[in-house]
This record gives sequence, structure tokens and C-alpha cells, in this order.
Amino acid sequence: MVALGLTSSAALILRGKVLGGIVSLVFFCGIAVAVEIIRTTDVAGVVIGAFILIGIGVIVFVKALFFRNLNQHHRHQVVGLPSPYTENGEKK
Repeated sequence: MVALGLTSSAALILRGKVLGGIVSLVFFCGIAVAVEIIRTTDVAGVVIGAFILIGIGVIVFVKALFFRNLNQHHRHQVVGLPSPYTENGEKK
């Protein structure tokens, strides 16, 4: 979970979303701490599996939220291809 938090926060910070990166890192480190607490208090392993699935779901959800505003023009610029769209998002 810490590795997932570091990678997702680094990706967000490199895109200029510093607050999102910090929140992501804190969230995933919190999951690791919660799992360690559960492990030391003799709770069933099913709960740990649920934490992992929740973490994966949060990654997908956060990516969908952060990248939903990218239009086709910007996507072409990111990959370095000439865009078939104008600045307004209309097709050339």
C-alpha cells in the first residue's frame, strides 16, 4: 500500500496536483497502518483482503476524477501527436 501511495502521489505531483498527491499518499499509508493494526489484533484475513480491494477501487476512482477533464486536444498533445482538434475541441 505504501508503494501504491508513493507511485500515485508522485504521478499526481508531477502533473501539478500537489494536494491530490499528498492526500493519496496519506490515504494509502493510512491503509497500511490500519492493516498492521488489524494484523496485531487478531482480526480475520478477510478484512485485509477488503482493504486491498478498497485501495484498488480508490485508485481507479481517483484516476477517473482527475483525468475526466482532459479533452481530445490535450490527449494528443500529451503523446506528442498533431491534434485533429481545434483549441475549442472541435474537429478540424
